[in-house]
Amino acid sequence: MATTSKRRKLILSPEQKHTLEQAAQSRTRPQREVQRAQILLRYASGQNITAISRALRTSRVAVYKW
Repeated sequence: MATTSKRRKLILSPEQKHTLEQAAQSRTRPQREVQRAQILLRYASGQNITAISRALRTSRVAVYKW
């Protein structure tokens, strides 16, 4: 049986969301910044840690870190 997460929800302002969307699609920024932006956007949209790590092909530890 699945339980609800006790983690806080991430609420982004429109400006923050816009900045993260630009960073997530950037081809000139360092890869770590792009990945962080993608993680934050997915988490803010309600995806769980496992789904994010699978979609971005990274470890759960990396997702927890950011």
